[in-house]
Amino acid sequence: MKFSKKIVCWSSLFFVLLLGIGLAGCGKQQTNAHGHDYVKIYNRHDKLIKTLSNAKSIAYFSDFVGDKGGDSVDSKPVKTSDHAKVIYRYLMHQNKGNVNVTMKAFSNVKYMTVSNIAGIVGPVTFRVSNKEFHTFNHPKKLIRKLSK
Repeated sequence: MKFSKKIVCWSSLFFVLLLGIGLAGCGKQQTNAHGHDYVKIYNRHDKLIKTLSNAKSIAYFSDFVGDKGGDSVDSKPVKTSDHAKVIYRYLMHQNKGNVNVTMKAFSNVKYMTVSNIAGIVGPVTFRVSNKEFHTFNHPKKLIRKLSK
């Protein structure tokens, strides 16, 4: 009788452990459906234009945000005009940590705003050069460049 109680006890424990591992795995799959880093580009109407996931694209956006975010720490805070019109939104997703960073390009001012940068509270707004303004206001050219 003692032997069968031990078997039932160990079997139950084993079953609970397997169930817990299985459920934890399912939850991970749901939160990381893409399973990789990517950048999604949306127009002003919030319509998805393109999803980029190649290494060149990820590196380009990561470097741009990193450089601008680093530069903005050393400079005075910048505020966009109340009349600034968002023309494109770039959603950068990092699979590790399930982090999303959003960058907004404006059609009528040479500024961009980035929100959800790790370690920085609130959105960061920075001035962009003429070249950067043109690049992020014409994403189809940027997509072609990064897809080569």
